[in-house]
Amino acid sequence: MPMGLLTFLVLTLSSLALAASTTSTLASVSESAAATTTTDDSPEYSITALPAVVSAPACVFNCLFPGALNDPVGCDNVTNNCACLSAPANAIDFITGCIETVCASSTSAYAASATSLYESYCDSIYGTATFSEAFVEEASAAAMSSSLASVEATQSSSTIHPSTTSSGSASASPTKSDAERWQPALYFGTIAVGGLLILAVL
Repeated sequence: MPMGLLTFLVLTLSSLALAASTTSTLASVSESAAATTTTDDSPEYSITALPAVVSAPACVFNCLFPGALNDPVGCDNVTNNCACLSAPANAIDFITGCIETVCASSTSAYAASATSLYESYCDSIYGTATFSEAFVEEASAAAMSSSLASVEATQSSSTIHPSTTSSGSASASPTKSDAERWQPALYFGTIAVGGLLILAVL
């Protein structure tokens, strides 16, 4: 086989393999980018610096402590945006439940005081209109999430099962993304093209 033709075949096969590898890498990068969330650069949630909170009973102060909102509100870092706008209803539910659990007496009065302090803090930063809108958006997001969960449950319960026919059995297979379908085809195509070129030369 002429040396130039052999080099051409090697370069062609290498290029096809590189294209397959690049496609796989781009798919991974795309998935990572989709998972990346926007950075919250709002100031730190500092409700415990307020004089009214500092002078409140210990159980009230502890239930208003910023770190306590990590789970109920979903904050990685407890900033004003996250504490006040992400899930204000969840925050109030948490504060109320915390007071009822931690405070030994006057739980009703303490809960009212604590939620009032929380609402006043957020109102002072964002204004009543923006803070109120956050409740509406939270309720809308919760309804959307519930609706999606219901649809997924319905789809899951009505999954097509394999059915037997006179010609044999057929089963539904999971769908794959375009990139997943294309990548194996490219590898097999590479081998086929290389084989055909070699046969043509021989």
